[in-house]
Amino acid sequence: MKTNKSISIFVVVLSLSTALPLRVSAQTADEKEKAKQQPQQDREKARLERESERAYQQAKKLVDKGQWEEALKSLDDAIKKGGSRVDGALYWLAYAQSKLNQRAEALSTLAGLNKTFPDSRWLMMPGRSKWKSARRADSPSIPKTRPTKI
Repeated sequence: MKTNKSISIFVVVLSLSTALPLRVSAQTADEKEKAKQQPQQDREKARLERESERAYQQAKKLVDKGQWEEALKSLDDAIKKGGSRVDGALYWLAYAQSKLNQRAEALSTLAGLNKTFPDSRWLMMPGRSKWKSARRADSPSIPKTRPTKI
């Protein structure tokens, strides 16, 4: 009986000792695969951010030139691409809309900016408080002056 018990313990220990390295090996393979994919994901994220930044800069140049119709299209593209400048693109979209006398659309765009990015610097800058009060009062009054550049 002592022998049978010893054999049973030996079999259990042997099976555990062979299964443990396989499990560790599988975890290591998963970690290696994730580590391999991370640089690709980082490059893709950086590429998308560059693309978004280019779209924003192109749209901003059109705004600076006063090409409002083209700016609207370009700003829509920049907003769709996302990135870190979406709040600025929304602001300039509202500005371009107001220049084209699309007051209701401009106010709607500003409301979206306020809802999506309530802490955006584009809502908090001097000269922009008139836009905020126009939104609150639902007035079609939008400032005619151009805000300071950032």
